[in-house]
Amino acid sequence: MLGSTAASFGGKISKGRPLRQDYLQIVIDWNSEGEINKFTAEHQFDSDAEELRDYFNAVIEWIELVFSTYHNSILGLNWG
Repeated sequence: MLGSTAASFGGKISKGRPLRQDYLQIVIDWNSEGEINKFTAEHQFDSDAEELRDYFNAVIEWIELVFSTYHNSILGLNWG
């Protein structure tokens, strides 16, 4: 769902496996402030995940702006 952005950058900032949708779960957790079940219930009938994709992309853009050089220490931090 989050596509190539998640696959190419998600592994640099999040622990997880994209094939198991671990990145998706992490982004939902960030976006919902830990209320994953509530978020999924409220959005289960959405026609797409554009809101979530835009949120993830905004987080990535911010990280890239603030951290011009990648460091292993950023892996797994709560960016949401």
